[in-house]
Amino acid sequence: PSFEDLNLYASKVNPDGTIAWRRTVTDAPRVQQNPQVLYDATQDLIYIGWEDPRGTDVDLYLKTCDTDGNLSDDIIITDATNDQSGISLALADDGSGTVWAAWQDFRDGVQYDIWVRNMTSEADAIQITDISSDQIGPYIRAVTADRFLLAWEDFRNGITSDLYFYDNQGDANYSASNGRILCGAIGGQTAVQIVPYASSAADTMLYALVWADKRASGKTELLNIYAQTYSNDFTGTENEPALPGEFVLEPAYPNPFNGSVTIRFSQPRHETATLRIYDLLGRQVYTMTTQSVGTTRLNWNGQDMNGLALKSGIYFLQVQFAGQTFSQKVTYLK
Repeated sequence: PSFEDLNLYASKVNPDGTIAWRRTVTDAPRVQQNPQVLYDATQDLIYIGWEDPRGTDVDLYLKTCDTDGNLSDDIIITDATNDQSGISLALADDGSGTVWAAWQDFRDGVQYDIWVRNMTSEADAIQITDISSDQIGPYIRAVTADRFLLAWEDFRNGITSDLYFYDNQGDANYSASNGRILCGAIGGQTAVQIVPYASSAADTMLYALVWADKRASGKTELLNIYAQTYSNDFTGTENEPALPGEFVLEPAYPNPFNGSVTIRFSQPRHETATLRIYDLLGRQVYTMTTQSVGTTRLNWNGQDMNGLALKSGIYFLQVQFAGQTFSQKVTYLK
């Protein structure tokens, strides 16, 4: 390889620390990175996935390897237009040997969406999100040969990431297009994982969703760990386990604000909500529209629709939902 290349290797290490074998997983040109590894004890087989820029764009590849070091040929997970990255692999919990892959996909050239694919059946990839904002950092958990759970970081509600969740065989709330919000606390959430309870079985669907959470951040960024349980009924210990019975606009925070203010509200059903901001003279200076269900969080940074900074002072927030108008007053300090 050239100086700029970065290849992937695999080694089997014996219990005494000696190397049983070492294999070149890929020596394709350019930088191969972010390897993900699964081990299927039933088949005594190792799965290795990675991001591969050997062509014009970054694609995703997979190989299998047995315990004697015999590697399969390259298997293309996706080679769609533009970059695909953030690969997540999962082996089904039911012992079927089914492997699922998830990734963030820039094939439309506008924003990252989340896609998944059943690699065992070699079915076509499935697009999970398709909205005008980035969805990144997917984590997939395969429950059975045809059921998976999926969580990701989502920027549809503002400049910091919320967490969204999808169950392809869950009830209507969790199998709906573009997923359902898992956590929309201020500050942003990241690094989500889905892990089973030690006592659970695949048919009981008891899982914990765990993530790093920045809601306690102030002048210094702080990361704490939060968790949400998931079952067929999505009963949990944190966040909103059920949809609200009516629209609720929470107090804007912080208020007064310097930098940005967070406007958070809860929607009882999937319907358009429109935020409008007015100055003291009644002139509309900013507007934003969202369509979601559950908790939504929008951020406003004190700028108008042209990105120009507004003057310090009092502004009025109005959120319209299903023919109703909800209002608040905020103070902008520079």
